[in-house]
Amino acid sequence: MLHQPLRGLDGFPLVPRYKPPQMLALSVWGKMPKFLKFIALAIPVLGVGVFMSVRDHDDAERQAFSGQVSFIEWKSSNHGMPLIEISRSNGTKIKFHHYRIILDSSQLKVGDSISKVSGSKLCEINQNPVRCIK
Repeated sequence: MLHQPLRGLDGFPLVPRYKPPQMLALSVWGKMPKFLKFIALAIPVLGVGVFMSVRDHDDAERQAFSGQVSFIEWKSSNHGMPLIEISRSNGTKIKFHHYRIILDSSQLKVGDSISKVSGSKLCEINQNPVRCIK
């Protein structure tokens, strides 16, 4: 007895579906063990996460400004980090707000002149160099 091909509702024999080349990658992805899928997704995500955390940590050092202190909130609502608002000579305001700021109320007051160079941990407060970043 010969094996008869399976037939569809229309009476024609069923044939395997053609998979275009772009679908082959998905079929390989589906055959990978779950652990390899996890590793393939975790490595780029963790790499981006480490890059972003290092970039955020160095953000206070990269910031540069010069002007007069117009507002200070030593214990802000954002996790108690100090918020220092600086008015520039052109009228714009810049916020110096980071968890690595180590200034306190005895070192900086509203109306003081403050400047910081990008890449430095020192601020000049009334032309006196003071360490302002951990």
